[in-house]
Amino acid sequence: MTSTDLKAYLGIIARMKGLLNSPEFEQTFASLTASLPKSKQFLLKMELKRLAQPCNYFIDLRGHVDGDVKPYQYMEKTHYLDSTAQQIFEEGIRDYGEYTLGVYEDAMNAENSFDLTLITKSHLFSQEVANQLKQMKRQDAAKPIELYITVSKDEQAKLTVNSHYDFEFSSAEELKAFIHEAIAHHTLFSFRLFVSRTGKLDSEYIAKEIGYISVYAIHKAKSLEEELWHVEGVADGVETSAEVIARFNVQASERQHQARLAILSSA
Repeated sequence: MTSTDLKAYLGIIARMKGLLNSPEFEQTFASLTASLPKSKQFLLKMELKRLAQPCNYFIDLRGHVDGDVKPYQYMEKTHYLDSTAQQIFEEGIRDYGEYTLGVYEDAMNAENSFDLTLITKSHLFSQEVANQLKQMKRQDAAKPIELYITVSKDEQAKLTVNSHYDFEFSSAEELKAFIHEAIAHHTLFSFRLFVSRTGKLDSEYIAKEIGYISVYAIHKAKSLEEELWHVEGVADGVETSAEVIARFNVQASERQHQARLAILSSA
């Protein structure tokens, strides 16, 4: 997901994503970013390269959107999209030329998607992910983490949110017992997160930028260094609630699905 400090430049990103491999890229990028500092231009180029990376994530919007979700086949993979997400997906393929992280993020973050702020703001997501990142090296493959969130509503309609990660359970049986209890007495959300340290930077491009700064803008070197290294890791995620509940108690699938929709629609 595009970082908060770059969201002000989503218009530039949208304009440039179809030109990444075009001879017009450098000229157009220079024109659109002429008023931005060199450090910000650098970060935008890095973000465009990230969004253009090939992707193999499945997209499953069942339980996420109001629209009618149907199977959608692309390159021997079956995604589950509604009409809005399908249109975004196909436009993204035309822009990037293939299925990339940018296509995935655009489809997952379409305006028809539910706002998950209520579900994510009440648990120690940042702290737990930071702890996992400390144990990883930059060259390590993305690490999958299962996150389970239970939501309960009292008589005053106040929500209580609790979260647990798969590594907190000492055995498969303990996890199974937790999920059965959560399905019986709460509304259960589950997510599969893929956590990784930030990958290897483009050293050739960095060298050019540092060379420019050392000659023409040495006073900007410190701010560039800080912006380069403030991102320590990346976490992508997909919701797996329907899959988990169907695996452990298929009879509760529809009841849990309706409960999740009620919570998300009131967020």
